[in-house]
Amino acid sequence: FDGNVKLKIIKLPEKLQIIGNSAFGGCEKLEINQIPESVNSIGECAFQGCMNIKKFIFPRKIKKIGDAVLCSNREIRNIKLPLNLKIISALAFHGCKNLKQLNIPKSVTIVNMSAFSGSGLKKIDLPKNVESIRNGDEGQRVFECVYPGVDFPTKNLRVIEIQSKKLTKIEKNSFG
Repeated sequence: FDGNVKLKIIKLPEKLQIIGNSAFGGCEKLEINQIPESVNSIGECAFQGCMNIKKFIFPRKIKKIGDAVLCSNREIRNIKLPLNLKIISALAFHGCKNLKQLNIPKSVTIVNMSAFSGSGLKKIDLPKNVESIRNGDEGQRVFECVYPGVDFPTKNLRVIEIQSKKLTKIEKNSFG
């Protein structure tokens, strides 16, 4: 369904397990907000550029938030992450400028800071089990607009709290 700008509503089957890369990317009018609980994998850019999504609830079985999964969804205000989540990948919530709060579960061990670039978050709390903070932006500065034609600066972020005592690595430019 990638790039289907007229698709507004889709009912996903209850036994669905995988949503692949770019499955609904660019479906600007899509209004989906909850994925069936049977889904255990959501690919990269799966819902990138879906401008009508205001709320998104990840299924409980999701352990990894894929690259740019909700990237450029400017209207999204509420994202609920699964309690057993382990990894937040690069650019996952990039450009979600109306996202003001995100509760990161204690189970998360790896965070790519580019996941939050261009978002409306004022504060990021990295939980107690985080072992690695990655920049997720190929060594570039994470919180500055580096892509031509993309205007998603991070204007609101004021506080990043790292609760972890297990942290062993912070990559270069993770907070750049």
